[in-house]
Amino acid sequence: MKKDYSVIQLLIGIVVISLFICGIFYLIISIIDFIFPFLLNTHEKIVIWTIVLSVSTILLGIVAVLQDIIRRMITKPILNCELILDSPHCHLLKKTYTYYIRFKVSNTGNEVAKNVEVFLKSVKNSLGDIIPVSPGNLQWSSLILKGDRFEPRMYWDYLSQGTHQYCNLGEITHPLHIPKEDMSLIPLEERKYSTLNLSLYWRSIDGSFKLPRGKYILEIVVGSSNAKPININFEIEHSGEWYENEVDMFNKGLKIFRT
Repeated sequence: MKKDYSVIQLLIGIVVISLFICGIFYLIISIIDFIFPFLLNTHEKIVIWTIVLSVSTILLGIVAVLQDIIRRMITKPILNCELILDSPHCHLLKKTYTYYIRFKVSNTGNEVAKNVEVFLKSVKNSLGDIIPVSPGNLQWSSLILKGDRFEPRMYWDYLSQGTHQYCNLGEITHPLHIPKEDMSLIPLEERKYSTLNLSLYWRSIDGSFKLPRGKYILEIVVGSSNAKPININFEIEHSGEWYENEVDMFNKGLKIFRT
């Protein structure tokens, strides 16, 4: 059942204000009793202090019951995403003739973000039409050791406050260094151009994750088990041309904007 945090926030506000009023009332009565000690008799004083004490105890009890909810509202992770199309964030691995496009996922809150994931929700062309790319999680840049081998990550277990990790958006490989079996799904007239291969954790066998040259809009959701998800759109201009240095590649061959 989803909690109605607006009601909870209202209740907490009422409790805090009530405690503040009780404190002010207690202070006022104490000052009056100090200046005019004979204004109130002993019985009236006992009644006033009992009422103030009872109300304060009830309010403190409410705060004690809601302390976990209050803590979650005050201390929480806040996720953010930033793509800088420049080295070392995005870079060329010369050994494989491949450019790796990555973006930073950071936690700017005051609590650890748990089980962080980056989900590719949709891909659209320049006309706004949805391209049939299977939605799914993107891979994190760092691998995880499972048994005796390293495997891609779907989730990042813990993202501490004030830190960041890189997530892969995709990679671009020189057309002459793409294995022949991987070229079979690319039209002949497009084989001299590079493709932007989205770094999906599960890549469909139809090769729909390979984006040929063109303009695209990627809708991405960054979320975790204890943080509010954020929706991000990246506008991509991919010329398909290959450049041997990063400066030209990230200025002429590929352009990415957050919209």
